[in-house]
Amino acid sequence: MVRTFFLAPSAPTNLAVCRIIFYGGLFCFFFSYDVAQWAYWPADSWTPVWFIELFGPLPSARTLSVLGVVWKVSLVMGALGFFREVSFGIAAVLGAYVLGLTGSFVKHNYDIGLPVILLFVFWVARSTDAISLDALLARRRLLPPPAPSGEYTWPLALTRVLLALAFFTAGSAKLGHSGVAWITTDNLRWLFMAQQYTHTPPLNWAASIAEFPWLCRLLAGGTVALELGYPLALFVRRLRPWLVLGVIALQLGIQLLMGINYMAFLLANVVWVDWAALGRMLRGKLRQRPELNAITN
Repeated sequence: MVRTFFLAPSAPTNLAVCRIIFYGGLFCFFFSYDVAQWAYWPADSWTPVWFIELFGPLPSARTLSVLGVVWKVSLVMGALGFFREVSFGIAAVLGAYVLGLTGSFVKHNYDIGLPVILLFVFWVARSTDAISLDALLARRRLLPPPAPSGEYTWPLALTRVLLALAFFTAGSAKLGHSGVAWITTDNLRWLFMAQQYTHTPPLNWAASIAEFPWLCRLLAGGTVALELGYPLALFVRRLRPWLVLGVIALQLGIQLLMGINYMAFLLANVVWVDWAALGRMLRGKLRQRPELNAITN
């Protein structure tokens, strides 16, 4: 069962589409991210995470700026699927560094861990065997098209497992540290109110929601239930859309109401979509449209 889950043969299409969306999404999300800003932070706020310490002292603003530009260029190359062994390696290593810096001053940033891991997963996976410049060059060299393989399955399966672990541990931590009091007390209500002073959320509804303690407790219970139940999405197909979409809605709600941005993390959810089947369905619907048939015939 485990072997089938991770290594069942599949076409390279799903992995390729996920690569395009993931790399392209990271580029768009971090396009305005100025890596050089960290050079101007006070020295006493420097609390690097362990892998940032491996790179040595913090470099100059000019060096950080160059690293940021090189990383963003590597993301574009990742989306295009060009020269995987080198460009994806640069994207992974520099991504670990420039994103790790966001959690190395004063407060650790726990929502960049999964995107960094996925950069390494796409690097070692055969993620450019389809819909890429690498695949185009391979066809020009008259190489045979890739056959279905478990090589295109395990990266997506691994990402799903990592998502399940991330949310399950989040729910377990809430109950482990606070017990059911995380749900039954005004904990979430006070979090809503506190975030209005520490963040700038897009919507100012949190203070209004905080006026209804019962609603805050209902939302807290729903949050824990979704997080603890998320691993079921790995095995129960009927529950999968509800759990995945529920957690996506949860993170978008946190972003809108509390100003905590999870967009880089949310990009990982592309692995739940069967892009090949979606493409076949859309092509089938287009063929059924009489006006299109009249044009093509």
